[in-house]
Amino acid sequence: MNSQIFKYFLIIIVFFYLGGCYPTIYGIPQEYWGTLTEDQKRTAIEGYYERERLRVLQDSLWQIERERQHAEQARWRVEEAERRASEAEQRARDAEQKLREEKQSNENNHRPSKQLGHGKVTK
Repeated sequence: MNSQIFKYFLIIIVFFYLGGCYPTIYGIPQEYWGTLTEDQKRTAIEGYYERERLRVLQDSLWQIERERQHAEQARWRVEEAERRASEAEQRARDAEQKLREEKQSNENNHRPSKQLGHGKVTK
């Protein structure tokens, strides 16, 4: 029985590959379909639906993989944007610190010295 099923399976596979150019019924060329027994037809139909089920599963796996890749790219873009934002924040803090230091330095350099008596009126 198993060798008979295997034989039918091989026949179905051969006709599946050849069936791309000819009208088929469940993947079997139309002119050959009429020569099949009911068991062979049932096996062909089961094989057809199994191939369809596997095709749908494969399509789903490819879709999942595409979505995974898109998510990975989006994650990378978010990480890159966060890194750039962090660097920009650090540059802004550094610039603010430099401005405060320059302002402090300018105030110290332009402040009149008490020792020289600037601004005092003497008589």
